[in-house]
Amino acid sequence: MTASGESTRTVGKRLMAEAASDAAIAAHGVVAVCDCAAKLGNRGPLGEQRVRIRLSLVAEYGVSLPAIAADVRTRVAAAVEDVSGCLVTAVDVNVADLYLPGEPSLAIGLGADPASGARIDF
Repeated sequence: MTASGESTRTVGKRLMAEAASDAAIAAHGVVAVCDCAAKLGNRGPLGEQRVRIRLSLVAEYGVSLPAIAADVRTRVAAAVEDVSGCLVTAVDVNVADLYLPGEPSLAIGLGADPASGARIDF
């Protein structure tokens, strides 16, 4: 594959990951998306490009995690198929953290100390 083909493939994966992140954050109970990646697979029997989406998210405490995962899978698959025309074969959802009521706002950023804005390692 040529260098230009590689950059096209990377841009396509980036666009799919952005669409997946936007769709996931719109799901009820999702507070933030930590990481999202698209992995292109082999073409299907009808020539369609297959893609697998992996994402990690922060969920709101008290909301059913299986319900969040099901909603995220549905939304993400539809969004990625819409923007790319690829067949989404899997959406792997990882709940990386829970957002508890009374915790500082995530507006500063994940892992940030709200008083100083400094990064906290955990």
